[in-house]
Amino acid sequence: MKIKQGKGRYIALALGNIAIVAFILILSISYVQDVQRDKAATAKESFTAAMESTAQLSYGYMSSLQNECDSWASYLENHEYSMDEAIEYLKEVNINDYVSVHILYYDTLSGLSAGLEQSVNKVDYSQLTDAFSYILPKMVKYSLQGTTQGRYLTGGVPPVRFSM
Repeated sequence: MKIKQGKGRYIALALGNIAIVAFILILSISYVQDVQRDKAATAKESFTAAMESTAQLSYGYMSSLQNECDSWASYLENHEYSMDEAIEYLKEVNINDYVSVHILYYDTLSGLSAGLEQSVNKVDYSQLTDAFSYILPKMVKYSLQGTTQGRYLTGGVPPVRFSM
């Protein structure tokens, strides 16, 4: 009888230990999953914050370039320059060595460019006309400060956009 009692206690003790180990394993797995979820959420928040910061920085940079273009356009609108004279003027006033200056006709996407080497080149982006047929009218509509109606250019050309 004593052997049966000892064996029953041993089995009960073993089952109790197995239950405790299983409970600890379940808690451990739950804890690891919670930590992984927290890390993923933190990584997502960090990524989102970095992207928002980058977007704000890019917006500020692009806004400053647009303001420079608008200033140049305003100046050129008040003077009767030919396109060649306008690009020469822009080449002289461009103080950023890493920026190319382009004057393009909207209808043909061709024009002149003062590149990084400060030489004037003809440019032609006409192969992009189809790709930009949707966005160009919106640019004209919403960014009139950066355009000039070409009254200083010969031939009554369509609006010209100054870009960097």
